[in-house]
Amino acid sequence: MLEYVFWHQPAEGVDAEAYEALLLAFHEALRRAPPRGFVRSRAYRIENASWLPGDTGYEDRYDVVDYTSLGLLNEAAVAARLRPAHDEAAALAGFGTAGLYEIVSSAAPELPALTACLWLTKPREQTYDAFWAAVRQEFGATVDVSQRQMTLGPAPEVCVAGSRALASALVPSAWDARFTRREQLYPAL
Repeated sequence: MLEYVFWHQPAEGVDAEAYEALLLAFHEALRRAPPRGFVRSRAYRIENASWLPGDTGYEDRYDVVDYTSLGLLNEAAVAARLRPAHDEAAALAGFGTAGLYEIVSSAAPELPALTACLWLTKPREQTYDAFWAAVRQEFGATVDVSQRQMTLGPAPEVCVAGSRALASALVPSAWDARFTRREQLYPAL
């Protein structure tokens, strides 16, 4: 499964509550009129993402089954049924950037909200097999793990999403880890 991740911030002077309301309206419109291959979407308010120009912003995650579905999502976002909701939110946006990730493993759905992300870079000298084994050993099945595809996006290569306890994980220094905090806005918990 693929995950399109869009990081964004409102334009200068835009009210955050108004921006969030339009963002959530778009996610809800997408839920009501999903394109083929669309699985789900989530929206978060995030802090400490070094690839954003400010301290806070937003992270939208759109899960699709394959690359064809990613194209269908792109088309649907600006097609007649979703265009009004998309354009209203986009009109208030300032900075935006995105990445494409493959979901490597996913935590059980009954786990609490994934309120933190540990962004990792695999050490150059470590094989992927050894790296994934170390990630599984360190975090087990209590996290979502995704890997950037085709170097599309500004964030580090691997995202380990879990609880705030990730901040205290004993991550090997060679992993070049960065920690972001997030609050789930959509769907509401």
